[in-house]
Amino acid sequence: MPGQPAANENRLRPTPVTSPLRFGITLSNRGVLLGLTPPRDLLRMADMAESCALIDSIWVEDALFVNPRLDALTLLAAVVGRTQRVLPGTACAGSFLNFQVSCRSPN
Repeated sequence: MPGQPAANENRLRPTPVTSPLRFGITLSNRGVLLGLTPPRDLLRMADMAESCALIDSIWVEDALFVNPRLDALTLLAAVVGRTQRVLPGTACAGSFLNFQVSCRSPN
């Protein structure tokens, strides 16, 4: 509708300091390479977080040069593609190392 923000636009706005306590989860993308969990379980966890009103964000760890793990931006792209409400984020984003980064419009 003209003059109204897109549905995904609200999740990109900063949360006011006066808001109630918020909770997020971190997906263990390192656990995939260690054989502790398959990638599909991480996506299932993202689905569960999306359906839980107490969870507001999903975080994926990134490491620049140590502790190999599933690529953070690729995993976040999969999470964003299947969620609408939760805010995605990286812990230590080294996106300058990812040369094929592209952006998509929320519309």
